[in-house]
Amino acid sequence: MNVTLDGFMSGPKGELNWHFPLFTEEMSRTSWQQLLETDTVLLGRKTFERMACYWSKAAFDKFGEIVTAHQKIVFSKTVIESDLPNCRFVSHDLVRETAWLKHQKGKDIIVFGSGTLIPPLCSAALVDEFRIWLHPVSIGKGVKFFNDDMLVNLDLMSTKAFASGVVLLSYRNQLTESYQKRCVN
Repeated sequence: MNVTLDGFMSGPKGELNWHFPLFTEEMSRTSWQQLLETDTVLLGRKTFERMACYWSKAAFDKFGEIVTAHQKIVFSKTVIESDLPNCRFVSHDLVRETAWLKHQKGKDIIVFGSGTLIPPLCSAALVDEFRIWLHPVSIGKGVKFFNDDMLVNLDLMSTKAFASGVVLLSYRNQLTESYQKRCVN
């Protein structure tokens, strides 16, 4: 998730223009490496609609090739269709579907953007890790990343600073069952 210093993941109308000038080739490589660790992407409808345009144009670069091969699960109450391969649209329970997905064989699952998915997934202790790309900008208002109802308790795992001033912060969520099992030894 790309986040501003004042805690927003987008502007009031979903604007992301504040993070494009800071996105570097090194950040692109890091993002690509993270994507290689996964095989499933969870998205809300709005994020999918925004990203599908980019992905269809990027189908011939490394990032686009990987995203095209990944299973894309789009949570939407409205029926939408896509020409992108490996897309599945789900209108039923986000928590139940995600819990089922987590028990399937395969690589990690990633959520791109889609801030509306995070609070219910956190409440159900289904988010194991947060990777927050903290941008050195303040936009004053917008869509908050952590909403007022979210309970999170995080352990810092790693940081990586980029020349643009962006810092990638990786946190393990202490509230997930998988974390608690590892700590009980």
